[in-house]
Amino acid sequence: MAKIVVMDDEASVRGVLQRALQMDGHEVQAFEDATPALEEVDFTEIDLVITDLVMPTPGDQFILILDQEDIEVPIMVLSAHLTDARTEYLRELGVKWILGKPFEVAELLEAVKKILG
Repeated sequence: MAKIVVMDDEASVRGVLQRALQMDGHEVQAFEDATPALEEVDFTEIDLVITDLVMPTPGDQFILILDQEDIEVPIMVLSAHLTDARTEYLRELGVKWILGKPFEVAELLEAVKKILG
């Protein structure tokens, strides 16, 4: 069982992610934005972060904040707004997996398994 933080400002997506990951045996904390997650979570104790990009506090800004604080945690990005340039930028930031929206739950769970080893 992994400890996973999910961040997505769309309640329906956040709910699907949370339920699917919990049913797969993971402990999940879900947030509608990165700001409350940064205030409430000790990311040194987290096994994986799954974040949307387009939120009030953008996902890439969240990744930079973790980097500035020298916190290393695997990150998966979900987004409906992917371009080749943005994907390359996310890879440069160290993102482990990038999944376009919409996605299949099975595809998400397979990616989580690969990231967590």
